[in-house]
Amino acid sequence: MSVSVILFLLILLLLCAKGKEFALMFSSIMMPMLGTFGLLGNISLIFAVSCLFLILFAKDIKSYLKVRELYIFSFVAYTLLIVISAFIAQQKHYFVALQNIFAFAVIPMCTFICLQSKKNIVSFTKIAYWTCLVCVCYSFVELATFSNPIVENAIAHNLFFGELMTGIRFGFKQIQCVFSYHETAGCFFWMMAVYFTWLLLTENHVISRKRIILIIALTAICCFLTGSRSSIVSLCIGLLPIAIVNKKYIILVPIVILVCFYSMPDYFGEIYSSIVDSDSANMGSSSDMREQQLNASLFYMFNSPSGAFWGHGLGYTDEFLIGNVTDLAGGESLWFRLMIDQGILGIIVMVYIFIYSIFVSFRVNKYLPTLVLAFLCAKTMAVVPCVEVSWVFVFVIFFNMQNRMRCCTR
Repeated sequence: MSVSVILFLLILLLLCAKGKEFALMFSSIMMPMLGTFGLLGNISLIFAVSCLFLILFAKDIKSYLKVRELYIFSFVAYTLLIVISAFIAQQKHYFVALQNIFAFAVIPMCTFICLQSKKNIVSFTKIAYWTCLVCVCYSFVELATFSNPIVENAIAHNLFFGELMTGIRFGFKQIQCVFSYHETAGCFFWMMAVYFTWLLLTENHVISRKRIILIIALTAICCFLTGSRSSIVSLCIGLLPIAIVNKKYIILVPIVILVCFYSMPDYFGEIYSSIVDSDSANMGSSSDMREQQLNASLFYMFNSPSGAFWGHGLGYTDEFLIGNVTDLAGGESLWFRLMIDQGILGIIVMVYIFIYSIFVSFRVNKYLPTLVLAFLCAKTMAVVPCVEVSWVFVFVIFFNMQNRMRCCTR
């Protein structure tokens, strides 16, 4: 039996044992994992799960659409963008477009509906904690054994949207846990580290302070072990408020930095050098390569008037350019593919989505936008496969709902 079928059955088991809201919260936290696996043929696991929750939350979604709650215009704008992109594409991929829309909109929309109650705010925190702990433990096993049976099983069944990571970076095997690539795993771990940091800063007492600090440390370590530079930079951006929001942690930051650099100077020195001087780093893409990719993206974006406005259509970059245009390489940024496939229209929609997310998070705390900015940094520096832009909505919505309820008790 393939691991994707087992994961789908796990969600069904949670649905039957704990209810639809519990299963949904687990799925929203693990959206990058759901996007990593196929379920059957061309059907992705995240699409199948989204269909399930669309049916279960159908009445609530109707109310959500009528009231025009948080992110409604983001969902509508993205849906229209994909529909237009699918119709103008040279190769028609209507089912892929449908899967993209469902993967982007359904789970975050249902998460907003689910997190209307204080009970579910508490449950979400506990699910996030235990899910992260399992992922961290599995990652350490992967690191120690140099094997990843879950990914290997999915590849054997041809139901994996990625590749098995076996490389060494910064002296350690690059971990990928249950995700498509090391960048995807890195994005998951830094996001969870930042999420738990904000639980600490907002005095969420569902989980003890010691446990929260422990899970922050473990997820941050795993982020570094992925070897993803974009994830490490995003982690640093996301953790910036720790010394600003609560003054009692201000001494902690320089202490942690000094301990890290003096305990493993070669390791952290190599990471620092690879980030600030990417041209000399023998890994990933250098700044010169990224500049070439940007120039190639601009060229294909503006090679026709229609292409400049709404792009060349869904999947154009992957089908016709990646692997054929040397300067474009893998189009390693959200914006490069967006410029070519969806043009100026796509850029406007995506800029609106990020600006709106910053606005919503600012209403909760003036420093919370660093979470959105860290996610923007990750998606700009790398494609981060199988991580939907709407995944950040889940955490912005959580803190917005928690703020509305003012407190969260054990």
